[in-house]
Amino acid sequence: MRILYLSQYFPPEVGATQTRAYEMARNLVRLGHQVTVLTEVPNHPTGIIPPAYRGKLYERSQMDGVDVVRVWVKTAPQKTFATRMLFYLTYMVNAALAGLLLAPGRFDLVYASSPPLFVGGAALALSRLRRAPMVFEVRDLWPESAVQLGELNSARAVRQATRLEELCYRSARHIVVVT
Repeated sequence: MRILYLSQYFPPEVGATQTRAYEMARNLVRLGHQVTVLTEVPNHPTGIIPPAYRGKLYERSQMDGVDVVRVWVKTAPQKTFATRMLFYLTYMVNAALAGLLLAPGRFDLVYASSPPLFVGGAALALSRLRRAPMVFEVRDLWPESAVQLGELNSARAVRQATRLEELCYRSARHIVVVT
């Protein structure tokens, strides 16, 4: 199978989400699948992009047989509502564009790992445009968890995020939940 895997977080960033995405992609390759990961340029947790990744709209590499396409995101060391939204939205738009322009050919599956929820938005667009089924992995409930953490406090933003969440759930061929 050819799998287009979207995860905003991926090594060399360090964390449980990054490790899980890497191990999943690597094991899919070991099983004989071709995997392309669409992720962001490294910047977590500082919000600062390392010099090797600066000034590029995208960067492509291979990691243990996984084709990794990193897209530019608008980062900031200060985490405000505005900077977070720009961060998530630039990933969503740039990942969708990269999935169309930099990942040629037919994919059998689009796999999205959320949160952030905007990964689902990019995957949904790619699933429809590529005519490939989407699997939506939910590691945490968004926007509910973002509201509880105080990251999302605008009633309008919560409504819009809830609509996107529901659309992703309805559009997914399968939903994977992680406890």
